[in-house]
Amino acid sequence: MPSYSTDEELSRFKEWIPPVIYHNICRAFKKLWGLNNPDAQVPGSEVDGVAVLVEKNFTQNIKYVIGVDCPFFGKLLYLYMSNGLDLVKITLAKFFESLKSFVYDEDK
Repeated sequence: MPSYSTDEELSRFKEWIPPVIYHNICRAFKKLWGLNNPDAQVPGSEVDGVAVLVEKNFTQNIKYVIGVDCPFFGKLLYLYMSNGLDLVKITLAKFFESLKSFVYDEDK
């Protein structure tokens, strides 16, 4: 069962991430999930009413985030966020945690 994003977790991320980057990460998650684009929504990308990202979200919707249709890059990003495991559901908190090393140098 996937761990869910809580308001406490998200507020913790909001404390250490600059507002512009925080909103850009949220926007990227929404675009990958298919919010505001019914054609981009993927079956299975919701668990108990909580948005999660599955592999198909990354391969099918990466074009809405980076502006280029590159399913291979989407697959690599998914594998990075899922620690190389298949069939993992990526929550918003996991999405933030995975991108943390790209925000600050000391976390690398």
